[in-house]
Amino acid sequence: MKNKMALLALAATAWLGTTANTPVPRSVENPFIESANTMTLDIAKVELSDTATVLYTDAYFRPHYWIKISSESYLQANGKKYALKSTQGIEADSLFWMPKTGEASFRLSFAPLPLGTRSFDFIESDCEDCFKLFGVDLTGKTEATVPSDIPAEAIRATEAVPSSLPAPLFKMGETVVHVHLSGYRKELAKEVNLYVNTLLNGQQSFTAPINPNTEEAEFKFWQYGSAQAFILVGIGVNRVWLAPGEEIDLYIDMHQSGQMLMDRRTQKKQLPPFKSALGCYATGTYAGLTSSALYPNKPYSMNLFSKESADYKMTAAEYTQHVVQLYQSLSDSIAQSDLPSVEKNWPC
Repeated sequence: MKNKMALLALAATAWLGTTANTPVPRSVENPFIESANTMTLDIAKVELSDTATVLYTDAYFRPHYWIKISSESYLQANGKKYALKSTQGIEADSLFWMPKTGEASFRLSFAPLPLGTRSFDFIESDCEDCFKLFGVDLTGKTEATVPSDIPAEAIRATEAVPSSLPAPLFKMGETVVHVHLSGYRKELAKEVNLYVNTLLNGQQSFTAPINPNTEEAEFKFWQYGSAQAFILVGIGVNRVWLAPGEEIDLYIDMHQSGQMLMDRRTQKKQLPPFKSALGCYATGTYAGLTSSALYPNKPYSMNLFSKESADYKMTAAEYTQHVVQLYQSLSDSIAQSDLPSVEKNWPC
């Protein structure tokens, strides 16, 4: 009996020693993502072990439409690639049809990343339209900072929200807009689109290629009167005001695409509302109107064309009363908000 007890004790000690040396997978929940070329994919969790790196992936797309994950997908870290090994919940290279909710989850398992890896890129193969998520952080980082290559004077000019609206300019001149892209990657965008709301000709659109060497794009056009404009680059949208005949510099933080992904996580998994100047800094007469402080997370708007706005059974008098009440309710909400005074007098 004593010999048997001794053998059992030795076996238990050996088992404990084995389990003690077995590494426990490390998980990173909702990792910070630096930038992306898509809003379709997000990473809810990264599980790291000495045998695999597993991405718990969430997908958001139109109900009953398909997406696909290439078998040539890989992770990239410190100049090396780590291949896709297996999938769970989705089959590589096959059409995955989104459910009626427009949301789905699956797992992607890759070769293990080296111990101490601080971040990696997810590359769904090297095709031009494939999903790409850059700078997936493994250190616990939670938020971005203003890039150091954006000039301090542009940051100060943008953050200097005016106490009242600047006077409109009714003159003609050639406007020049230099667009500088901070944190640019060629996979995020190849061109910049500019849409200008003119006084006389509706909305004019312009397109300029991105110079990969300078990471800049430039626009020159004739403008009459002060105008609101929209800059589209990658999946980010920025709103600015332009003075006719002025030459301005516009600095766009390309990390705003990653911030959009993370904002959705806290907004019930819906696309975040349109918010201008999320990482956009400008110079010039209307730089202060670029400030993100002017564009609240919850926009105040009267969308009279959606099915939620009114009941089609309303009479003309009932509909009129409804619109007036909606306007008054929004006006009261704006007055009681913490928006700057210039925004309260000019809701966007």
